Amino acid sequence: MEFLSGVLLSASFFGVFYCAYQMGKKSKRPTVAHPDEEGQKKAERMRQGFEQLMTYDVHTALKGKKVSE
Repeated sequence: MEFLSGVLLSASFFGVFYCAYQMGKKSKRPTVAHPDEEGQKKAERMRQGFEQLMTYDVHTALKGKKVSE
């Protein structure tokens, strides 16, 4: 009797697991929208600003700014 209940329990477990796997394969992932042209320009400006900020070093800081009057 225990053998029969074990077989039925394991068969039902793998059956449910297989059904869930098939449902997961059928589900469709949402498509990712590509950024528009304005968003790409904004991202490029941010990237350039970040690069300028990261290239700021001690020599640049010690040079100081030229003040024009």
